[in-house]
Amino acid sequence: MVCLKIKMKILPMLLSIIFCLCACVGIFADTQENISICIDGRNIKTDVNPVILQGRTLVPLRSISEAVGASVNWDKQSQGIELVYGNKKVNLSIGSTMAYDNGRQVFLEVPPQIINGRTMVPIRFVAECFGFNISWNNKTNTVIIETNTDRLMKVHFLDVGQGDSIFIQLPNG
Repeated sequence: MVCLKIKMKILPMLLSIIFCLCACVGIFADTQENISICIDGRNIKTDVNPVILQGRTLVPLRSISEAVGASVNWDKQSQGIELVYGNKKVNLSIGSTMAYDNGRQVFLEVPPQIINGRTMVPIRFVAECFGFNISWNNKTNTVIIETNTDRLMKVHFLDVGQGDSIFIQLPNG
C-alpha cells in the first residue's frame, strides 16, 4: 500500500518532468534550425548553420567575413582571431569572453567557439564593431546585416531650448 502511494505521487511528477524536457528540447531545436543570414539584401549560404547559445547568435566566421569583405587572420597556437575591415580591427579568442574592438577591451556574453569543426563568432559584436546595422527577424529566424549604413534613413532629435527639433536625413540626401 505504501509503495503504491509513493508511485502515485512520483508518477505525476515524473510525467511533468518528461513533458518539460520534451518542450524544452523542442523549443531549443526550433531556435537552432533554419537560421538565415541576410547581408545587404542577399541571403548568405554557409556550410554550417548558425547557432543560438545563451540568447546570442553565433555564425560561421569565414563565410560571413568573406561575404562582407573582411579579412581573417587565424593564430593556430593561441586560437586567436583577428578580423580586419577597412581601418577597423576586431580581436577574439576561442573560448574567451574578452575581445577587442580597435584595441578597446570588451566583455562578450558568449565567447567564440569551435562547433562541428567551424569557428563560430557572436555576430552582433562583430557587426557593430565594423559599424554595420544588425537586426533579427523573429518570423523568419533571420539575422539581417546592413553594411552600407549611408543607405538608411537617420532621425536626429535636437534640443533647441524652448522647443523640439527633429531632423530627418533620407538616404538620397
